[in-house]
Amino acid sequence: MSQTTDRHSRFASLFVDLTGTETITQSQRDADSRRVEAADERDVADYVADATQQSGLDDAIDDPETDN
Repeated sequence: MSQTTDRHSRFASLFVDLTGTETITQSQRDADSRRVEAADERDVADYVADATQQSGLDDAIDDPETDN
């Protein structure tokens, strides 16, 4: 456990040195969020496709194989 604590402390110090901040998270914008409630699979798939395209991640992972 001591090794884990020492390693964590070293990485935490390095993070602060590099970024100048102690927090890792970024604030989120509520305006861009959308809940998908009571939607069918096609609505969810369209939403995910639109969201990944808008964020530039649409070509990061190939489309998964699906059983239809």
